[in-house]
Formats: sequence, C-alpha cells, structure tokens
Amino acid sequence: MAFMPFSATFAIDMNTNTLRILVAVAAICTTLACSQKTGKLLPTDLPTDSVSIDTLVYLDANRTAKLTFHIGYQLFADSAMAAANSAVIASDSTLLDYQDSLSLLSPRQAVATFAKKYCDDYRQYANLIRAQERDSLSRLNWDFSLDSKLMRGRDGNIVVLQQLRVFEGGLSAAEYTFARNIEPKSLKLLSLNDLFAADDRKDLTADFVRQLTGMYDCDGLDQLRQKGILVDTEPYLSGNFYITDRNITFIYAPGEIAPAAEGEIQVTIEL
Repeated sequence: MAFMPFSATFAIDMNTNTLRILVAVAAICTTLACSQKTGKLLPTDLPTDSVSIDTLVYLDANRTAKLTFHIGYQLFADSAMAAANSAVIASDSTLLDYQDSLSLLSPRQAVATFAKKYCDDYRQYANLIRAQERDSLSRLNWDFSLDSKLMRGRDGNIVVLQQLRVFEGGLSAAEYTFARNIEPKSLKLLSLNDLFAADDRKDLTADFVRQLTGMYDCDGLDQLRQKGILVDTEPYLSGNFYITDRNITFIYAPGEIAPAAEGEIQVTIEL
C-alpha cells in the first residue's frame, strides 16, 4: 500500500497554569454573555487553531483502490484551554472506539492518532473484502470526512458542532451532524436533564411534536405516523442537540424517527 504523508498542523504542547485557566474561563463567560442575542449558532470568539489532515491511502502499489481521508478539527489555541480541549476530545463519539489508545495523548496528537488508525483499518478491511469477494472493486473505495467546529452557545457554553461523512462501499455515503454542549467551568458534558426540569422537558416534547407536524404539513401525531414519522416510537427529545440564547435544535440521524430516505431531520424550537 502506498501511504501518502499527512498534512497536519499542530500547536505547541499546552500547559495548565491555574491563573491562565481562570482568565480563559472568565473570557469565555464574559464574551459569550455579552454577545448580541441572535438565536443563531455562531463561532466562538476565542482564538482557535486546527488539526488539518488530508491524505489518500492506496490499497496497493497499483493504486487499485483508495481511501480519501479528511479531518478539520478545531481546538482552542490558548494553552490555558488545555483542559477544555481535552474535554472536547473525550466527549467525541466519532473517536469513541479509539479512546483507550488516545487517553494519554494531547488533543492534537489524539486526532492525528485516530486518523492513522482509521487509515490502517481501511487497509485491513479492504484487503479482507478483496480476498473474500469477487468483483469487489466498488466496495474498496472509501471516503471519510470530519469537520469539527467550536461554537458559542447559551450561557457561555461551548458547543462542538461536527459534520461527518463516511462512505465504506455500498450505494451511498452516510452523513451525520453531531452536537455537544460543554459547560466551560466544570467542563461537564451537558444533557437535557442538566438544562431543563422534568416539566420543561415535557413541554419541549409537546413543542417538538407541534414543530414536526408543521414541517410535514400534518394535523397531529396520527398523520405524522401515516407519513412514516415516529412510527415505532413515542415522541422524544434527541440527546444530539445544541442550544443558543433563543432556541434549541434537536438533530435526528437518517432512519432514527423517519424513513432513511428523509435524511437527517433537525427540529428547532424557540425558547
């Protein structure tokens, strides 16, 4: 296999000076709290840099098939934000299968290590497919793309917004949006239970149904189900969400609450 070199950007290793961490956390809270309330999810005001990796991995010297690999992973640039960067990595479901091997690495090293491991896995699985299946060429060309951005959410929370596209043979690529909300002081990954009381979550669920019926021009839950929406489940609020100063957006993967042909569904509710 011909392995093309990574093109990557790495920052200097981060320290954990306590005073600088406190200053950085205060900067997050002050900057975001004073931002104009637009209801839109906007990029963080804090300095950032990125781990950017773009490479082609050929299956053999004849370039029979290849993996096209891309990562653009945004992290905080200030070394005082080392703990926040670690929290971003530790909460990343895309990297979850690799957490054991990444836990002792810096965030930038962790992203690069994930990239190399994914490329190595491509070589292993693609060679296995080629050995076991005839006429398997269409299944040997893969594509992986992940863009991860740091945004500013409600009450100064950090929102990690990711766009993932994966094609591992087959008819079409799988595309997903992932969102995570991190409290900047405790660095806790926030759930709906952290943000809303039980009665408020119940009201949000009712708002979710009303919004969804409007999106599909339906009159109530029964008509939604006639169109294949929420057929096998009661309405629920996705744990994949982001929240701004004015609204909350719930993200549902293709096939999660509707036929996969509907694609990803995002439902935004004003607060």
